[in-house]
Amino acid sequence: MSGNRPGPLTVLLTFVILAGGAAMAGGFAFFLALLVSVLILLYPLLLPLWKKLYGLPDTADQVFYARTEDGWYLALHYHEPRVPLKGALPVLLVHGIATNKSGVDLDEYHSVACYLKSRGFPVFAVSLRGAGLSHRKQRYARKERFTFDDHVRLDAPAMIRRVIELTGAPALNWVGYSMGGMIGNAFCGSDSPEVKYVQSLVTIGSPGKADHVKGLLMDRLVKHPWVKHILPLQPGSAVLAPLGGWIQTPIDRILYNPETVRRRTVQLMLQNAITEVNQGLLDEMARWVREGNESSNDGLIEYRRSYERIRCPTLMIAGAGDHIAPPIQVRFAFEKCGSRTKKFILAGKRQGYEHDYCHIGLVMGEDAPDEVFPQIVLWLEEHGVVRQSKVKTWVERIKQNLSLRKALKKPSRPIKRKTER
Repeated sequence: MSGNRPGPLTVLLTFVILAGGAAMAGGFAFFLALLVSVLILLYPLLLPLWKKLYGLPDTADQVFYARTEDGWYLALHYHEPRVPLKGALPVLLVHGIATNKSGVDLDEYHSVACYLKSRGFPVFAVSLRGAGLSHRKQRYARKERFTFDDHVRLDAPAMIRRVIELTGAPALNWVGYSMGGMIGNAFCGSDSPEVKYVQSLVTIGSPGKADHVKGLLMDRLVKHPWVKHILPLQPGSAVLAPLGGWIQTPIDRILYNPETVRRRTVQLMLQNAITEVNQGLLDEMARWVREGNESSNDGLIEYRRSYERIRCPTLMIAGAGDHIAPPIQVRFAFEKCGSRTKKFILAGKRQGYEHDYCHIGLVMGEDAPDEVFPQIVLWLEEHGVVRQSKVKTWVERIKQNLSLRKALKKPSRPIKRKTER
């Protein structure tokens, strides 16, 4: 873990930059810069306390691993339903960029996984390569580069094969949030043999194209890559967890609305869900922004054309107040989607929702379990279960009736009463 802690040079550079900008902004900003620098400096000492205050146990029942062709072991956090829904196919739940599985499975309340499990669906909440408990047998080098293409070509097939192997199910449901939905779109529109195992697809806040990020968070990162190296994202987020939700920076305003996502939830996410964005993935997305087209690094795949080849029933959910995946960008993917059975849901006040849902609010908002998650369940109950044929159901009913009659013909044994003393 020591490799993730910011070193003295990082602390010094961070303080100098923060202090320089803060000196021009005023006294309070300077005080804030000083506070952040002190937190960074004392983080190794504060780590046990931070974990106690903001650390969370894994909500899953068990962890399995899916091995990719290039040697990654992807963590599949399995949620077993206490009362299984008859015919329910397993759900592969995939998180977004810069997070691990806790981005969609934080605690028992803020968890798509726990909600689906409570409705009878077996759920595998995955951590993609480089995130969470996913690892190599050989130690993972932080400089190792991987891309969106690797998630689509290597991670997705490995996860699907493993879930099918573990459950024996004939197919599964892909539920992806943000980049997890983008991967689902790209994979379901690919020529991979494992596509046949995807029964239905659900995307939550997943943009159909990347040209809208100009001027937003990704654009700033790609134009100023040195910002990412001053303070690594994962330890930096953990350091600042106590300040989460108290002060809204311009980046915070892009990511979430404090009226939708509580301060405590933000703090828990900063400590448990944030992970590094691999430089290879960042560079690929930066190219998408510059060129205005999402294609694989080898130029063989144009991901926008993948939508046309999607055949499974597809649900796409957008937040009316989402600045990362604006409704118009999600709608772009929906209109291009080739599935005959598809549905678009806009979660906003005009549509009768409590909020104009922001990006994080779609999965971590306080009202998401009451308003957003039920839409996913309704879709899966209709398209993500195995329906038995009428003939098979009729035969089973005859067998049940015969078994019941046989049991009724058995002589009942007299009840022996205990003698009172």
